[in-house]
Amino acid sequence: MKDDELWEKDRDIELDLWRVKLSGLIFMGLAALAVILIFVVFVIGMHSSEVSRMNANYVVPDFKDVGFLVTDNAWVWQSPSETSPRTFNLARGTGVFVLKEEKGWSQIWIQGRTGWIKSSDIITKSDKRKRKDALASSLEIAELRNMIDDVGNLVIVGKVVNRSEIPVTNVRVRIDVYDSEGNLSDQASVYIATAEPLLNDKPQTFTHVFERRAGDYKVEASIESWQ
Repeated sequence: MKDDELWEKDRDIELDLWRVKLSGLIFMGLAALAVILIFVVFVIGMHSSEVSRMNANYVVPDFKDVGFLVTDNAWVWQSPSETSPRTFNLARGTGVFVLKEEKGWSQIWIQGRTGWIKSSDIITKSDKRKRKDALASSLEIAELRNMIDDVGNLVIVGKVVNRSEIPVTNVRVRIDVYDSEGNLSDQASVYIATAEPLLNDKPQTFTHVFERRAGDYKVEASIESWQ
């Protein structure tokens, strides 16, 4: 009987020790899990802060206009002066946000970076709109003539005149030919690409030939587009 009681006590002690060990293991596991969770929360927090900071850098500020670089490798300065440090440069055609303008300088923003650039190095959308409106009434077709050559072709000759001081390149002229009843019978576009910009008082001649034209006709020409 005593042996049974001793065996029962030993078993109870072993069970108690096992429970203690199990509790310790559970506690250590929970502690490790808590550490892991804290670390994960910390990493997520840091990542969120970094993303927020990056997003903040790419939030476009209030801007006055949008511009495009018209100069190769144009420098951007820290302040509106050539004596200030240069910060970076931009390639021709790069789009920027124009924040403000000051005495021949424009403050720009691009991909989180700001600086000052010479206003002559960019053309803004408002400038392009003004230029287009000005040129719309300044580009003209002059001295438009037509004739039938020796083999019966209709030859059209004319000049594009730029009455403004704004330089123009790559002019496209549309030529329309109407029959005796006023119906459009032929049409063509003529591109005028000059080595130098078309300026005021420097007209550019254009020519086009319509093959084998017979009968009565009327010719008109107009400016389709320019740069």
